[in-house]
Amino acid sequence: MNKILERPTLKNEYIVPCSKSVLHRLLILQAFAKKEVEVTYDEPVGDDIKATIECLKTLKAYRDEMDSHNFENIDAPTLDCRDSGSTYRFLLGVTNKLGIKCKLTGTKKLIERVNSGAPTSQFLTGELLGTYLAGKDINSVIIPDNQVSKAYIDLTKDIIKKFDSNSSIHAEGDWSLGALWLVAGAISGRKVAVKNLDDSSMQGDKRIVDLIKLFAETDERVIDGSLNPDLVPILSVLASFSKGTTRIENIEHLRHKESDRVESPARLINNLGGNAITGRDYIEIEGKRLTGGTV
Repeated sequence: MNKILERPTLKNEYIVPCSKSVLHRLLILQAFAKKEVEVTYDEPVGDDIKATIECLKTLKAYRDEMDSHNFENIDAPTLDCRDSGSTYRFLLGVTNKLGIKCKLTGTKKLIERVNSGAPTSQFLTGELLGTYLAGKDINSVIIPDNQVSKAYIDLTKDIIKKFDSNSSIHAEGDWSLGALWLVAGAISGRKVAVKNLDDSSMQGDKRIVDLIKLFAETDERVIDGSLNPDLVPILSVLASFSKGTTRIENIEHLRHKESDRVESPARLINNLGGNAITGRDYIEIEGKRLTGGTV
């Protein structure tokens, strides 16, 4: 598809949808937990959440059939995770911990990604969710000191705690998506209100607020991208519009996402008149306002 994009007109206010990171976890907990917890969320939801919902429906139908027939020679279900790495990795941990027989599948690209051996926190989150649902202490799960995306592990623990102590939970807004509009406001010099974000959230990407301040206060920045991998693309854009140079490092694992998220931002920036270079585990960007081009 070809589309010409002119300078956009920013609105004064944006309302972000619910966090898929939060909702994945809540829906899985709700589906398998012995206690009843009402989980609510705002529409619309993306394809990854739809994949999780369909997989949970398939598992429920399978478990209902097992219960009604009271025998175990029913074929194990196949769960189509589509292109959602979260769905695959979370459900792998949960079904293993609960001893539920099933086959996990998805797109060719997804299978390549989950079998690549690239470091991710999602397998560990699946283990934490499964441990809780099996009635065991989640503190028994060992978290490596050098764990990438550790903020997502903290988020998982926080959601389990809230789920365990509440009868109803509403999925909060997505800081990863909110970051897009916060950065848009920052580089345009306009005040942009972003609503449906919780200041007390355990979502790691809430760090975008502090990072925007960092860009305004200093011209030389070194940022550990492993702490907030989902922010790396939009931080790259922010770096292009900021004075000085920015190095985002410790991001080799981003080369194994749906796309190579080290090369993709650099290529986009360079094609639009900016200046970005990459290494094995970093991207360096020189502040140079983008002038336009073809991407």
